[in-house]
Amino acid sequence: MTGVVPTGTIAGFGLQPTLSGLAAIEYLWSGNLSITAHFNFYSSPFSGTGSSVFDKGVTESVLGFSYRVAPPLLWQVYAVENLDFIRGSAADFTLSTVLTYRFES
Repeated sequence: MTGVVPTGTIAGFGLQPTLSGLAAIEYLWSGNLSITAHFNFYSSPFSGTGSSVFDKGVTESVLGFSYRVAPPLLWQVYAVENLDFIRGSAADFTLSTVLTYRFES
């Protein structure tokens, strides 16, 4: 759980305190494969803009996996589902992939 207390304005809109929280679990299936699930919430620093995309907080669930292709190479795939169907304050569904190379020192 984190919180931010901003000051000032952006484009004429006053800022308000925000909160964000995350709960996650990861299951190590094997030495090279893990499955991750988490639940996110974050509130908006804006209010009164007239757009639910900016005014409302977001609640999401995420499911993904990480696979070690080679010792320095990690491939991750995850899907994010917006749980705020009525408010429409975030993208409904996102599918993403990341390839990470770890340099040895």
